[in-house]
Amino acid sequence: MNVKNPHLQQIYTGLEHIKTEMDVFLKTLNLPQLCWKPTPEKWSIADCLDHLLITDTLYFEKLNAAIEYAKQHNIREKTAYKPTLVGAFFVKAVQPGSRVKLKAPSLFKLSTEPAQVPAKFIAHESQFQQIIETLDGLDINRLKISTPLTPLIRFSVGDAVHMLYVHQQRHIQQAQALTRMSAFPQA
Repeated sequence: MNVKNPHLQQIYTGLEHIKTEMDVFLKTLNLPQLCWKPTPEKWSIADCLDHLLITDTLYFEKLNAAIEYAKQHNIREKTAYKPTLVGAFFVKAVQPGSRVKLKAPSLFKLSTEPAQVPAKFIAHESQFQQIIETLDGLDINRLKISTPLTPLIRFSVGDAVHMLYVHQQRHIQQAQALTRMSAFPQA
């Protein structure tokens, strides 16, 4: 790792931990376990991770566009990361333990074949880390992106990567909690 920005460095390190932990966790599961749902309307482990793949990929497109813009216009880091009010609200809303219950919008419709989810998720974490590395040295306060849902909601790139990181933590905890349920299928 060659990330110098403390905010990005913390996220990069956290993603490395997630990647390692999830690689071990996912290798212990078979397909019926990946697909098991406590009730038909609840998500399975594969659903939780697929939701992250879809959500993050939509944000990655916006982040990559912001990176290209920053490089073309030489928008370099000048000050330490400072969360915005909008960004802080979104981070708080999607972090683990948040009491805010959000229904996933139809834009984030699940689509990955469950058997492919583990490998895609691990590769996806590496892609997220590459974005973090590329953002290092750019002005993550000044660069803004909108949510994939509406161009009316915008926040800094620093807020966006923080939100995606805590959103991952939330759904990973949700996925892992399924394995502790008494009805979870045994290997």
